[in-house]
Amino acid sequence: MTNSPRETEFEWFVANEYKVEGGRLYTDRGAQWHPYYPADVVDLPSKFIEVLHGEPAVRQFALRYGFMGYSKDFVFTVQDYRGFEDSRSFEEWLDEVGTGGEDISSIYADATTVLAIKHAGAFLKEPDAMRQGWRRFIREHWNDVVTYGLKRYSRLIETPVTAESVSPVRPENQLFHRYGADEVKARILIAVLLEGNLKRALFPRFRVHGDGRPEMNLQFESLIHFIYWRLFEEMASSFTRICPCGKIFQTQNALQRHCDALCTNRMNQRRFRERNRRDGQKGQ
Repeated sequence: MTNSPRETEFEWFVANEYKVEGGRLYTDRGAQWHPYYPADVVDLPSKFIEVLHGEPAVRQFALRYGFMGYSKDFVFTVQDYRGFEDSRSFEEWLDEVGTGGEDISSIYADATTVLAIKHAGAFLKEPDAMRQGWRRFIREHWNDVVTYGLKRYSRLIETPVTAESVSPVRPENQLFHRYGADEVKARILIAVLLEGNLKRALFPRFRVHGDGRPEMNLQFESLIHFIYWRLFEEMASSFTRICPCGKIFQTQNALQRHCDALCTNRMNQRRFRERNRRDGQKGQ
């Protein structure tokens, strides 16, 4: 749509080395930094989920895409810094941010939040086929921490029914303590987790051209903000499914059932073997 908000050129930065120690991700002073554009990364939310594999995966994600941007020092981005006059060099500012580091538990909470939203979306696309998978996901991750806004955390099972809730949430205001169909709970989960995190993420910049035409662009002040916006775009405009192999993927059309051609071939071979085994049993 021509009147929808547009992304500004969002520039982020990556160091040549990251370390994980004491539950924090950080860089040493004097690290080499280079900028990139997160908009060029395909399916960034799914790549972010991979940090849940553990601290080595967190470090690998940072080596490719940089810090999340949690620190109060990340109140402006690279391009904003370059617009100010400051006695420090750009590299000195990055050194101060990098040596302060980021809490890995916050990274895990955001990644779990993205994962929960994706599973809820995949279930709602195909409720009958995905119902058991959705219930299994809740059982396996009920105690994992999610975030529904700035410094608002809860266990998945204690997710509130509104993004405006302040932790700790009273039991009667917790989504999974209320009666309701799976579909209703999945829709509310997406609304609460996505709305709360988008509110902390979007900074619209409004201008009016000389001919009176208004324009609004979206400014992002951290990588995690951009990830949630990408997730919103994905949920709003495409099909999300869970492949039989367990991978969450974006379909190219409504008929696609597998994440790639290799997986399609693997599943076809499995069905072929199962059919031959059943035929063999019938013949005995």
